[in-house]
Amino acid sequence: MDAIEVHLSPLDVRVNAGDNRDDATVGGYFVWIMLPPLLNADDVARNAAQSENLTVARGPQFEVPDDPKGQKFRNSLRLSFAWEDEEMLTQGMERLATVVQIMTRQTRVY
Repeated sequence: MDAIEVHLSPLDVRVNAGDNRDDATVGGYFVWIMLPPLLNADDVARNAAQSENLTVARGPQFEVPDDPKGQKFRNSLRLSFAWEDEEMLTQGMERLATVVQIMTRQTRVY
């Protein structure tokens, strides 16, 4: 969580944990992050794999067809921290931050 805060939060990436980062939605082996609104999770995941050899789960793959709540996860990623050591997780967040930063620069409208 510290690595997300240090490397991704300054890039307008948010942890989907309600108002409290210690909320139960942060527990377990996964955490959801929400990308800046102009970024698409599919594109970020593809670029992370290609340019940083980093695998992240795209939010849309967790959407439920015909969900009455209509929840969409177009700009969300699900990150797993089940088996990697802390140093590798920190490196992963640094690499993901690189991808988000580059893609944000490319999508800005001036």
